[in-house]
Amino acid sequence: MKRCSAVLLALASSLLCGCHSLWDAQLQSSQTELADVGGDLTERSRQLTAAVLDISGAARQTRPSPEWALIHRLAAEDQRLEGLPIQRLDTTHLLRLREKALNRALNRYEDQNTTLLLQQRQLHTRIDTLEQKLRQGGWWGWLIGCLGVTGVIILAIILFPSVVLPLLTMFIGWITRVIPGLVGFLGIVSKCAFDSVVLGLQKAREQLKKEPDRTFTGKEVLDMLDKNLAAKQDVQTENTVTVRKARLLGKER
Repeated sequence: MKRCSAVLLALASSLLCGCHSLWDAQLQSSQTELADVGGDLTERSRQLTAAVLDISGAARQTRPSPEWALIHRLAAEDQRLEGLPIQRLDTTHLLRLREKALNRALNRYEDQNTTLLLQQRQLHTRIDTLEQKLRQGGWWGWLIGCLGVTGVIILAIILFPSVVLPLLTMFIGWITRVIPGLVGFLGIVSKCAFDSVVLGLQKAREQLKKEPDRTFTGKEVLDMLDKNLAAKQDVQTENTVTVRKARLLGKER
């Protein structure tokens, strides 16, 4: 039980160190993802501006006209505001493609842009929802935001010990059924394991009482105990008893 108290104390100390709420973590993750998507869209916008500038510059030399000159000048000004792309589009290769191949290449590029824009809208919606939850979470949202999940559990133990502690103990007991090696560390066994031992001993006592005048040999008593204990134990309880018995006998030796 002392070990179990130490575990609860460790949980309480984690409250003092501070806990981030689940919503805060999701919000930060979404904001980071949004920044990445925004960076990709900015790079693609710079690529398109640079492509327009390259094509209009080439067209202005081969087919001079006021329109091409205006397009080139506007694209140059746009590039001055946006900045240069990390990797330019190969406009020379695009201009050499036939119409169908060019359309396929442009369609793929447009599809990629559409996917990024959709991700951006979804992330904006998710961020707005999370921010609204954090603002309108009420007292429960305030508790989660200020104390964290662990803090709320510790607070519930302090305010409602008669309700929370049995549930917590049952949960720890279930863990020891799954991982029998934790019994010695936590000092708690499951209700099933404890009940099986009590019922097995009681059943053996009842059988002995049925024949008060008979003198049982030591082997008969041991066989009776083993049989009744085994009858009340499931596989997990048997594993717990076996592991604990080995540890205890090892200490005595």
